[in-house]
Amino acid sequence: MINKLLFILTLFTFVNAFGQDSRKMTVTYKLFIEEDAINLKNDDLRNAISLESGNLIFKLFVNDSISYFIDNNGISSENLSTKLAILKTKYITPIYCKADKSFLFNNSPNFRFFNTNEFLITQKSKSNWVITDESKMIDQNLCYKATVTDIDYGARDKNEYKITAWFCPKIPFSFGPVYYGNLPGLILEISYLDIKLMATKIEYRLDEKKIIKPEGQKLLTISEYYSKMSNTINGLMNEIQNHR
Repeated sequence: MINKLLFILTLFTFVNAFGQDSRKMTVTYKLFIEEDAINLKNDDLRNAISLESGNLIFKLFVNDSISYFIDNNGISSENLSTKLAILKTKYITPIYCKADKSFLFNNSPNFRFFNTNEFLITQKSKSNWVITDESKMIDQNLCYKATVTDIDYGARDKNEYKITAWFCPKIPFSFGPVYYGNLPGLILEISYLDIKLMATKIEYRLDEKKIIKPEGQKLLTISEYYSKMSNTINGLMNEIQNHR
């Protein structure tokens, strides 16, 4: 185990070394998908999703104590393989991370039985990371390995899955891609559910207009949201069977 006090001291050292302008950042991530993990009977669609690997882009905008994670228009694409590839990350809509490290985002535009931005969904950040002394270099940045488990709310049995993150204490931002952060350094690489998101570009500048705090008519937790989706689908199926 890495001495946590050493991490805290390292973090504060770099925070003090950074100027005010350096508290703003834009990080580009690429999505990579394990080909064997694409479990589809349709060969053409499976091959199309495989081709998306390494070509789909996400952006993480950081403004001091908040962040905003967004896909590069892929979730709104008319291309089915693009949508399915992005959904493998469990990303639904752009994710706003508040100063308390909790997340806000809207309901999926692909689930047509809910209105656009009908729900504002909340999700807590993981706080039980296990930080190890295993390290590696990512683009000349020394990174350390951390692991945690999460729940796949979209799965029928709400299965747990493991997340492996590589974070860089030298870059003193406790943010990362999708719903993961809350580590003593920026996450440069994260793997889970047979996908990998890797930082490919870091810029110490930011167009603040790109950060949009989501709003919704009703506030739900992530668990409540998926339960509502499941109940809606089950209700529709029962209605169809009753009319046969």
